[in-house]
This record gives sequence, structure tokens and C-alpha cells, in this order.
Amino acid sequence: GVARRLVVHQVMRHASPGSVRVFGETPDEVLQFVPACMEEPTDVVIIDQNLEYDNGTYLGTDLLEQLVAQGFEGLLCVRSANCSEEDVQL
Repeated sequence: GVARRLVVHQVMRHASPGSVRVFGETPDEVLQFVPACMEEPTDVVIIDQNLEYDNGTYLGTDLLEQLVAQGFEGLLCVRSANCSEEDVQL
């Protein structure tokens, strides 16, 4: 969607990275995310907190916990359109 394209555009414009990969179009892509971050050189992760699909919701913080547990050492960023007290505390 538009939000995905905007994030990629802004990262490419301001950070000049070697590459940008986007996951989350489908639940299958969510499942590929952690292994891909651990297998390929990854310096920065920007993730949405609420990845909502017809079959349920994945929490970005749960995926980040998996990365940390597997030894990820890069920068982790969480974004969210929600303003709930719980999300603000993250």
C-alpha cells in the first residue's frame, strides 16, 4: 500500500542504503521476516507494531524479541499508527 511505498521512498532518499527489503504484504512474508534478517546482512529493522490480516494479528515487538533472542545486533525501530497507552509505553 501507500504506507509501504512511502517508507521505502523515505529510507532510500535519506539513508542511501545498499538495499531495502519490505516484508508483511501477506502472513507468509511475516513468517519469512526473522529468518531473512538473520541470514542476510541487516543493519536496521523498521517494523509496524500491529500487522493485521484476516487470519489474525502479528505484533512487531514479538518479532523483534525473536530477532534479539537469535542474536540480532542492529538497530530496531517500531512504528505504529495507534496511540493507545500500551503502544506509547513501547
